Amino acid sequence: MPRIVTLIVALIFGGLFSQGPEFQQQYRQRLGGALDELSREIARFDADARAVGITPEAALTRLEGNLDELARRRADAEIDALARRDRLVRQSALFETEGVIGRLTTLATDYDPQLALGTWRAFRPAVPTTLDGAAATMFGAGIGLFLVILATLTSRGLRHLRRHRAFKA
Repeated sequence: MPRIVTLIVALIFGGLFSQGPEFQQQYRQRLGGALDELSREIARFDADARAVGITPEAALTRLEGNLDELARRRADAEIDALARRDRLVRQSALFETEGVIGRLTTLATDYDPQLALGTWRAFRPAVPTTLDGAAATMFGAGIGLFLVILATLTSRGLRHLRRHRAFKA
């Protein structure tokens, strides 16, 4: 029985982790689309600023200091777009240079909530046929095995402790 439970837990964790590279790949595709759209939006703002003879930075300063709430909101939106683009560019660069575990770690610790939610809603599991998928599967199975071993050792330790206390009483 314990071997079957261990195998089942390892298979479940391996199966779950095997989807990490596929989720990350679908996320990266959305990230590319988001970067393209943000870049177009920022380029339009920059072109508008230059068309009236000022730098984009001066345009933002002008909008931020404007008494009109709509203009101030537009400045806030542009500042948010610039910050988000910078975060996504940094994240995209990490995805290009990291290995499978590094990419999954980047995704887990530095994800864009909008992109992650959209990816999750549209996510379609896939059979892992890449080296990344196999590595993630083995990593997940290893975590599952570790958790079973930890639970077993903890359970045995608690039983030993109870018997030891019962013997003393």
